[in-house]
Amino acid sequence: CRPSDIAALRWAYKRGREVARRMPSYRGEYVPRHPVFPKGSQAACNEDAKPVPMDAPDLVYTDEDNKALDEHLRKSVETCWHSVRYSFGN
Repeated sequence: CRPSDIAALRWAYKRGREVARRMPSYRGEYVPRHPVFPKGSQAACNEDAKPVPMDAPDLVYTDEDNKALDEHLRKSVETCWHSVRYSFGN
């Protein structure tokens, strides 16, 4: 992935997480599908979380958190595009 791809994916991950945290049906995160953030990080995933108010502050990600997120994205994101080979008869 190019750095610009990772930056866009990082932004999308963070926004999606903030939207989910504000949904009434939110009941935490499935930790194995998220990055492993450093111990004590505010961004660490929580399996038992409850919804937050709409005006709650966003999670704060440190540089270390962003590095963990970028590593997770590089390992888990794949393209859905593939080449198609056409064969035309005469």
